[in-house]
Amino acid sequence: MKKRFATRTEGFSLIEVVFALAVAVFCLLPILGLIPIGLSTNQGTVRETTATSLAEAMAVDLRATPSSATSSPGYGLAVPTVGGSVTTSTIYLTEDGSNTDSSGTKLTAPSAKQATYLATVVLTPAAIGTLNASSARILITWPAQPNQANNQVPTHYQGSFETVVGLSR
Repeated sequence: MKKRFATRTEGFSLIEVVFALAVAVFCLLPILGLIPIGLSTNQGTVRETTATSLAEAMAVDLRATPSSATSSPGYGLAVPTVGGSVTTSTIYLTEDGSNTDSSGTKLTAPSAKQATYLATVVLTPAAIGTLNASSARILITWPAQPNQANNQVPTHYQGSFETVVGLSR
């Protein structure tokens, strides 16, 4: 009597394994393609949050400026007198919000390679004899453009944050 061996085998065939891998790759590729987009969005959000903090620090600096002063104590922003003309200040800032490099030298247009942000502050004074407040338009842009001419509002940038602050001066 001949013994018959079972022809049934356990496991998957090579075709089934290849098909399962193809389905897995087809599903995972779009998900992996989203990782660079997520990282880019995260970086942009971090920069915008930092720019918001910098604008707030500048607004606090302007509010802390005595009415007799001609520049703010923290950032050295030019402050016009009541009835004076509009002033525009351009400041290069590093990632931590300072306007100096590691050696303590103030960042200016030619040396702004270390700067991450460019702050443009336009101060409009109140008219003489009115109860109007002075206003400050604070525009933070990134990346800082080292070739940006002083006291001009930038036009080409990757990201920006802008706010307007009322000052009782």
